Amino acid sequence: MKLVKQLYQELFSDHLRGEIKLTLFKILRQLKILPLLKKLGFLTVNDYLRINFDNAEEIFRICHENTKIHKITEEIVTQAAKHLPEQVLDDIKPFVTVAETVLIETIDCGFSFRNNHLLDKNFNVIGGYRIKFDNLPVYIQSLTNVMKLSGKVAYLSDPEPSNYYHWMCVTLPLLRFYQKYYNLTDIDFFYVGQFPLSGFHKETLAKAGISMEKIIQESCTADKLVAAISSRFIGVNDPISSEAYHFTRNLFQNQCQGLCKTDTETQKNRFYVQRGNVNRRRVINEDEVIDLLSTYGFKTVQMDNKTVQEQAEIFSQAEAIVAPHGAALTNLLFAQPKTTVIEIFPDGFTNNCFYVLANHGDLNYFYLQSESIAQNKPAHHRDIYVDIQKLEQICKIALLDSSKSLQIKSIYQLEVEHL
Repeated sequence: MKLVKQLYQELFSDHLRGEIKLTLFKILRQLKILPLLKKLGFLTVNDYLRINFDNAEEIFRICHENTKIHKITEEIVTQAAKHLPEQVLDDIKPFVTVAETVLIETIDCGFSFRNNHLLDKNFNVIGGYRIKFDNLPVYIQSLTNVMKLSGKVAYLSDPEPSNYYHWMCVTLPLLRFYQKYYNLTDIDFFYVGQFPLSGFHKETLAKAGISMEKIIQESCTADKLVAAISSRFIGVNDPISSEAYHFTRNLFQNQCQGLCKTDTETQKNRFYVQRGNVNRRRVINEDEVIDLLSTYGFKTVQMDNKTVQEQAEIFSQAEAIVAPHGAALTNLLFAQPKTTVIEIFPDGFTNNCFYVLANHGDLNYFYLQSESIAQNKPAHHRDIYVDIQKLEQICKIALLDSSKSLQIKSIYQLEVEHL
């Protein structure tokens, strides 16, 4: 069996293995075989219940007397991005929408936290309105048994809480809802889900005043469960609200602002942020990119192995940032207003999450798309080939002076001073 498993892993890529498993689970659900497997002890989720303002009471009707429901609305507004005339991305455009968050507190109603989700007693996942059930990891996972805890447990998880962007912009800011209705010290535990905790999880939790003794990763139920579930009503990428942006920014921004005030020269830094140790969305002609950007005064940096505080300090000291689309751009949370940002997308893929962050931070946001090259990868994994002439063109549009033009200006200024 071990040999078969090893051969299976060698023959099929991670992506293809995931597709095979997804297809298998879809077949098992269509044939209604999963209920039979549950009787044999193989537990899986049943269905996905999309919660919003209109149906929250209906979903929790089975324990109406033991449930409190709060509803919070946050507006999201963006302005137009800048780009080359020939590169127009339909998914990155101005919009106005709202985020609706339902905060639920239940007492002994059979609900539980498992596999990074809130589940009802029938093993239905309760989550955001626009989520596709079969896109969730839990769709193809077996459920673990729960332990019963005394006290109040709050939900602090997400389908992808191990992802830096998801944690910093979606998951951690859930705390702002709990702060609105509770004293965080009165919450006994926070359920974060089942995944390896990284340094940034521990660092940000400490910044938020939550000790690791209160963190629960195992599936659980409790005397009281509290969960905030958000739905964002727009056609792409579920953008975060300004309130979520400011919650995380404020955890670190005091130190960054103090550092910038004491050294105005540091604010003139220009950074090209490399992808780091990854095997997707690599910049194939990165040497050419770095050579060009160096003439505009850019330094090359990576975010690998840096604390959140260190990353925040780098981004807060920048006047310009160029980077391929990736988790490092989450640190736009800490950039100062009017900082110029040029985000480079793979060919055929867009995601507006960092465009939205740039809007919340009042940044000067540009985008550039990769040239089309032959590669057998999903769109969001494709490597990037940058047209150097287009990159220089967008640098000029962004009014970024090259070192040559800066030298000419300096000579001109000296001549004027000596007249």
